[in-house]
Amino acid sequence: MSVVPALSDGFRPNYVDAVIGARVVEHLADFDWRIVGTPPLGIDVPNSDIDIICHTLNYEQFADVVWGSFGYHLDFSLRQWSSGERCVVCDFFFDGWKFQIFGDRRCIVDQAAWRHFVVEQRLLALGGETLRQRVFAERLQGFKTEPAFAKVLGLDGNPFSEMQKLFEAEDEDLCLLIARNS
Repeated sequence: MSVVPALSDGFRPNYVDAVIGARVVEHLADFDWRIVGTPPLGIDVPNSDIDIICHTLNYEQFADVVWGSFGYHLDFSLRQWSSGERCVVCDFFFDGWKFQIFGDRRCIVDQAAWRHFVVEQRLLALGGETLRQRVFAERLQGFKTEPAFAKVLGLDGNPFSEMQKLFEAEDEDLCLLIARNS
């Protein structure tokens, strides 16, 4: 479990303020970007990070932009995956938050992180506060997002692929899944 560096007064602003403060909007303007993950879902825990996915056709250009824009931040790192889609990943800390920015050649709607985020939004909208609290309780126990949803929803197998399968499900089917496991 990673530890988020605390600000001197122990205060960590909300994720939107941190994104604005890091000037993400300005720096990533040329890359169709989206914030995904637990903060916008309302299930973030103290060590949650801000995940940002981007669409880029040019990994070298993307790497140059994130290096020049965020390279001076605490614990900055930049790497490219050696297999699969070979996306470029940037990590750094700012304003008490860990940021993780992904540059991928796939369009946003085709990226697994986006598809997971969308199905998690749908599930939380359909399951309401009760489902949110149950997933949040699992997150507080140390579960990552997809495993927390999978446990609450009684999904067997790999939580990431099981959540991916739910992307195509109709709302009616998601409601039945929620009801069976409440």
